[in-house]
Amino acid sequence: MTETEKPVLTVLTTNGDTKGWLLMSKSDPSKSVFYFHNPDGPAVEAQNGHKEWIVDGQSHRLDGPAIESPAVIENGEVYEKFHKWFIYGKELPQDEVEIWLKDNNIDLKTKEGQMAFKLMWV
Repeated sequence: MTETEKPVLTVLTTNGDTKGWLLMSKSDPSKSVFYFHNPDGPAVEAQNGHKEWIVDGQSHRLDGPAIESPAVIENGEVYEKFHKWFIYGKELPQDEVEIWLKDNNIDLKTKEGQMAFKLMWV
């Protein structure tokens, strides 16, 4: 891969409210494809606390829910706190994941816990 073909990671901020990490291929600027990507943390972070973990354009996280959103009030609308679990873009059944984690005493902050999680749900 040449220097001009390497993906470029760009931080995008919209209205000072939301921050996102985008990946773009430099190989052909006329056909550039942007997608959210951050292998080291949330790829989208909103000022209200909403966070999304995205790798190669797919919701993905092994050490917790890939989408975390706090309870917020926007334009008079109340949105309840929620989180969703994803691996490689596949949404996992939230209740089943949480029961499995508790029943098996899995710590997702450890490599062993993340491997067990991945083996169970992929």
